Amino acid sequence: MGNYYHFVSSLHIYERNYKIMDNIYKHSKKERKIMMPRMRILSEIKRLQYNEEIIRTGSKRKMKNLKDQFCIWCQEQLMEKKHEGNNH
Repeated sequence: MGNYYHFVSSLHIYERNYKIMDNIYKHSKKERKIMMPRMRILSEIKRLQYNEEIIRTGSKRKMKNLKDQFCIWCQEQLMEKKHEGNNH
């Protein structure tokens, strides 16, 4: 399929994130790059979507195992956000 490049041209920063942004700014270089793993198993998107619903709704259903590193990375990000939301 080719390469996927994502550039942010409009980024919203909310007041609750000011301290985080200050910390990033103080410790970052001129250009900050966040690298995601390449997606190799396209068919795993459906499993990721299934798991995302479980994470977002708090369902007790068992999540499906993922093998694709991109999907695993995305799921980890979702779980981290869910965890952060539960701490506030």
